[in-house]
Amino acid sequence: MGGHRTFRWRDRGNLCRIGLRGNFDHLGSASEQKGKETAAMTGKGYTQADMDAVSDNPEWTAKDIAAAIPFDQAFPELAASIRRARGVQKTPTKVSTTIRLSREVLDHFRATGSGWQARVDGALREWIAKG
Repeated sequence: MGGHRTFRWRDRGNLCRIGLRGNFDHLGSASEQKGKETAAMTGKGYTQADMDAVSDNPEWTAKDIAAAIPFDQAFPELAASIRRARGVQKTPTKVSTTIRLSREVLDHFRATGSGWQARVDGALREWIAKG
């Protein structure tokens, strides 16, 4: 068995794994996988069968590391399919700047979650429109 290496990546929020032997596993959503990792760290949730299933993946030696090649060279088509680069804006509509805000304003917008900077922009646009 020994010597099996695996690579992991995210695909549309799901964790996937492929081994150098070509075996592919869908590991589930990021939250499911995080739950499994948390269970493993706390010693709960994994059976001996689970541990036996992954025991053929030994720790890398210096020789293994020296012989390793980057993921995008080992699997160029797969790497290209999962690469997500934003790229250059076709028509730049926003400008990067630095602004100082009161702690209360910053905390309020950050508490609303992802996209809070766009909401600050919207609030300022609304204020300008009111004149």
